[in-house]
Amino acid sequence: MNTFLDVLIRVGSDPMAWAVLGLMAMVGGISLWRYMRCPLTKANVPLSAEEARKRLNRKTSYPASYFLIMVAGIGLAVMGLFGLAKTDKEGTVGFLLLAVGLYVILTLPVRLQIKDAELRVVAADDGEPRTIMALELRKTHRRLMSYELSLVALFFAVLVLF
Repeated sequence: MNTFLDVLIRVGSDPMAWAVLGLMAMVGGISLWRYMRCPLTKANVPLSAEEARKRLNRKTSYPASYFLIMVAGIGLAVMGLFGLAKTDKEGTVGFLLLAVGLYVILTLPVRLQIKDAELRVVAADDGEPRTIMALELRKTHRRLMSYELSLVALFFAVLVLF
């Protein structure tokens, strides 16, 4: 336990930790901006309902890069866990790797759910189905923002308290 507290103290004084926090906050801000400027709330849909239905009915709806990014996020988190056991500068880097890995693991699936929800809004018929799908899209946007901003707040608290 003392080793972990030593790592947290070193993380709080490391400028690289503040850069990681800034990057995480920037990505959270971009998500908030995308939510506020969502094209589906402005009725500015770039593709037709038929094209959206086709994309929804594909066998794999996620891009191949999703697999690679998730494996990288899991790898970063595992390397960070092993790095926490170190008592020197590697412990600080391990904590940062763990934070970034968890950030990727938690937020990437929600980003894909947002893309899927956008397609469902476009593919839905006008009226009540489209309204329900738009509410689901907004709920997914809010979930992503809550994950991102919660992780930023937690990381900020670690940096300030230690």
